[in-house]
Amino acid sequence: MSYNHLSDLNCSVRQHSHKQIELKLTYPLKSKKLSAYRLDCYFFFPPQLHITEKRISHLDFLNSMQINTRFSSPLIPLEKVLDPDFDLSPLTRLETLLESVGGERRGFEKSVIYELQTLCNLYRAETRNFVDLIRREIRKDNLSEIYRERVLDMLTTVDAFLHRFRSLHARFLDPHINETLREALRWADESISIITEKSFISLHGYCDPESDIPQRKMIEDLLAGEEKYRQSMNYEYLYNENQPHCGEKMAYRDSMLKKWSQSAMYMNSQYSRTPNRIGHLIAGTAAGLAMFFAVTAAIVADKVSPENSSLWILVMVISYIMKDRIKEVLRKVFGNLLPGLTTDQQINLFDPALKTLAGRSSGMVEFTEPVRLPGDILDIRFARDNPFRKIIPPNTVIHYRKIMKIRGNALRSNHTRLESLTEIIRFQVDSWLKEMDDPKETLYRLEKGKMKKIQGTRVYRIHMVIKLDGELSHKVLVLKKSGLVRIENY
Repeated sequence: MSYNHLSDLNCSVRQHSHKQIELKLTYPLKSKKLSAYRLDCYFFFPPQLHITEKRISHLDFLNSMQINTRFSSPLIPLEKVLDPDFDLSPLTRLETLLESVGGERRGFEKSVIYELQTLCNLYRAETRNFVDLIRREIRKDNLSEIYRERVLDMLTTVDAFLHRFRSLHARFLDPHINETLREALRWADESISIITEKSFISLHGYCDPESDIPQRKMIEDLLAGEEKYRQSMNYEYLYNENQPHCGEKMAYRDSMLKKWSQSAMYMNSQYSRTPNRIGHLIAGTAAGLAMFFAVTAAIVADKVSPENSSLWILVMVISYIMKDRIKEVLRKVFGNLLPGLTTDQQINLFDPALKTLAGRSSGMVEFTEPVRLPGDILDIRFARDNPFRKIIPPNTVIHYRKIMKIRGNALRSNHTRLESLTEIIRFQVDSWLKEMDDPKETLYRLEKGKMKKIQGTRVYRIHMVIKLDGELSHKVLVLKKSGLVRIENY
């Protein structure tokens, strides 16, 4: 049974930093040997930014990207995690593993650490989604009694979860359990305490101080209890106003524990040399055809003109020019006919547990212009009519195409809780900013007979059209010289 409500194919765009745009893609694992998904990203650059193939090469664009692929967090309700009969619960699996302590069980240590990390990731996702849900309901200003009851239920569930999970400390004192596993339990426990505190501090801020006094008081008691608990366990994530750089150390500890738990989800990736090899093959084929053309032309030229004559030299120069043209034409022809063969970037994905090939992604970059784009892309990009579009200098377009192939059956057979893969693609925007003007601009308006100054900011809009397996979306990236300002829906 699937509990992952986010297992459908989808793509979201957000600002990761003022210099990075992040695409988050979810690929569902289908019940077949191999599934393929295609992503097309079209960036429409204003002509004044001078984004050209000469200034930003294919390699520069690819090198400005960062791609990570991981397993999606399993979304299992905490009530099911607490069900001792639910065999997908990492808490139940931990208790089952501990029953075999002292026996000859292969991979015991690795399995325990993996379940601890999975429990942290699951708990983080569940509490985050719960807080987001309550925030949305509060903003709607309806069903108030229902969501207040749900907050009380969640507090009760979290209390039961923490009590049952922390009872594992006594079981980890078995002499057959090594110090590495005891430390892993402490890391997981500290991480869960931090997640609890951060989630319920957010929830506390959303509750109305007048009408939600019972819930607020229970949340405050939970938060105070978590701080005292970490203190009693001598964990590092503690506030101490007398300690220099206390907040900095807490943020670092939180980040380190989050990376530790999520490390179980990231797939091993390896850049393939196949694109280079195919590139060399195409270049060699082009060179061969160019040489065939040159030899044929030279033979013909020899018959009508002496060797080393002006005509003979002209033929050789033309053949050299044709060599490069033939190479580019072949690259585009192969790219259109066999898009999976000619790529600029190919990444092999491996299951981190079994080290077996689990999928492959291939990407290709093309500099183009609007008139050469498919009709559906033009329709969504220019949905708002502009009668002067034909006389305005056209946008430069960078088209990034990516094909993801996933061995769904193999992954699901090895990871029973896995419903989807998550891919994070980050685009660095530094090279887009170089030709931008100073962002400060002073504007004026007349108010009661006096000039009033308006502080304006010069921004540039880069349209981004995304097509994921036929589904289209349109975003506008608003940038200024210092970086990304915001992302708008179009």
